[in-house]
Amino acid sequence: REKRGLSYGVGSSLSLFRRDGLFQVRFFPNADKVLETLEIAQGVLDTWIRDGVTAEELSFVKEYLANQFHFRSETPARELNQHMVYRLAGRPASYLDTWLDELASVTLADVDRAVKARFEGARWYVGIVATVTDEIKEQYREAMKPDQFKVVTYTEELLA
Repeated sequence: REKRGLSYGVGSSLSLFRRDGLFQVRFFPNADKVLETLEIAQGVLDTWIRDGVTAEELSFVKEYLANQFHFRSETPARELNQHMVYRLAGRPASYLDTWLDELASVTLADVDRAVKARFEGARWYVGIVATVTDEIKEQYREAMKPDQFKVVTYTEELLA
């Protein structure tokens, strides 16, 4: 990202829903770098799905999540929120009580199996916020070959 001047920042998140979740990757390239940035992001995701995570990555994430766990329920209101989120997601009432033990028991094989089950063959949706010329639209269509392609001008939102 920094070496190639592709984006001001990059991040990802995974949201929990009852049946599925939402995995997002966000970055902020200039319009002329969008396609290159998308190709790199897709390559990183493909490698992650194919090769899985390393033992070091899993260890880091488990430690991070364990350390953050108590901050998510440090007040009664936050604890109630966690119970509600997990309850809505279909988790048992004891989920918070056993969460740290379950996290500790996660293996590389568990992670790889879950990633492959969820993401292998998944359809990706790409949203781009940019100033778009006809030339750029054609470049995006040709490079990404999307099932659908829609341009929404900023004035449409203002006038709605």
